[in-house]
Amino acid sequence: MNLKDKEKLNALNEVRILASTVCVGFIFHDLGGRSTLASIGPAPAEIITYYVIDLETGECSVLLENANRAHFLPDGFMAFTRDQSLWVVPFDPDTARVTGPPKGYLSGVGGVSLDRSGDRAVYTTRDKSRERSEIVVVDEADRVLETLLTAPGQFLDGAALSPDGRRLAYLYRHDDGRGLWVLDISSGLTRQVSPKGDFAFGLQWLPDGRLAYSTLQGGGSNDLMVIDAVPGATPRPLLPHAGGEPFKGELTGVSPDGRHVLAEFNPPDERVPGIYLFDVGDGDSGRAFYASERAEGRASFRPDGKWVVYATNGTGRFEVYLRPFVVDNPESAPIYPVTRLGGNNPMWSRDGRTLYYQGVGAENDRAFAVTVETEPELRISERRLVFDSLDGVNWVVPMPGGRLIKLQDKSQGVGDLPNMRVILNWGLSKLVAAQQ
Repeated sequence: MNLKDKEKLNALNEVRILASTVCVGFIFHDLGGRSTLASIGPAPAEIITYYVIDLETGECSVLLENANRAHFLPDGFMAFTRDQSLWVVPFDPDTARVTGPPKGYLSGVGGVSLDRSGDRAVYTTRDKSRERSEIVVVDEADRVLETLLTAPGQFLDGAALSPDGRRLAYLYRHDDGRGLWVLDISSGLTRQVSPKGDFAFGLQWLPDGRLAYSTLQGGGSNDLMVIDAVPGATPRPLLPHAGGEPFKGELTGVSPDGRHVLAEFNPPDERVPGIYLFDVGDGDSGRAFYASERAEGRASFRPDGKWVVYATNGTGRFEVYLRPFVVDNPESAPIYPVTRLGGNNPMWSRDGRTLYYQGVGAENDRAFAVTVETEPELRISERRLVFDSLDGVNWVVPMPGGRLIKLQDKSQGVGDLPNMRVILNWGLSKLVAAQQ
């Protein structure tokens, strides 16, 4: 392999691991055979960073941040959505570069689709005043036992219950932006603990009551932070590198003693990306837990700290696996399959005897559970159905006693479809050109 091929492979691999670890979308657009446009972004899917990959040199550079639904228009323009608005920006396809500032043309939009000419558009409108979400406690029969919180806005993908079971950390978005919040379950009081504009995801509690999380930095990179769970606290790096560069990974698990973390990590050297084990406070201590050329993630410690669960599509389909936790050489531990019919996003019950997970493929909208016994030998039961539908469910958090916390979107009622509008003979590209 020559140097140019290696540089190209490294750039493509860096984008691939970003997609597999923090992304909800990964879309390629061919730019004349020389360059490729890749879209990458964390949950929610409306926040995307677009990268240009030069297929000759392997160079990977940021084209647009905080954008989504990119469309190429005639005469050198590109349309995209940002903050519920449609924007158009001058774009040079020969150099694959934005050549001017964006301008807004539609506001209050959800999804937008344009034809190639820009003459016709179909888009949905979004009524923020009707957004309503709730946090409820349910049993495994999906019966609501208690409503913990109802609020306008949206609960996003991510929540975690504190070690003492008294506080729920969650991600929330409303008119004044998004952030990391904490709910005191007994009193019902809520408070935002992350700085405004801090794009948090991958929440985990530490045993001492602090919160660890991943945050999106400029250029699509990430860092792992730790913060006291009180308003006004200052986030600090959880896994600082000796050189001070961002971590570029996603936190997935914290050991019960708070000494180790599991993270989806893209090493800066020639090691294979994947799930790595780190000592807290040392971003250079990473050793592979499970690294492969396929996607993997959602690794977490069993509450007793002796086992780790994770998911990977190493067989061509996501399945859930278990392996004993070995501190010094975690990749040496044997691997045991938990699922054989597909599974993803596993999470432990509070007592470690149950594993919940999401189905895949045709069962992507369903949640299952298995019972796990590790003494005197490992035994895993047949799966049982927990939730027949995850429609509108943003996140599920196990509680003691077989109960579960559901964060769910209640904005849409039965038959309550979003408004859809059609624009004909718009001539968007010509309109934009005339205003330049």
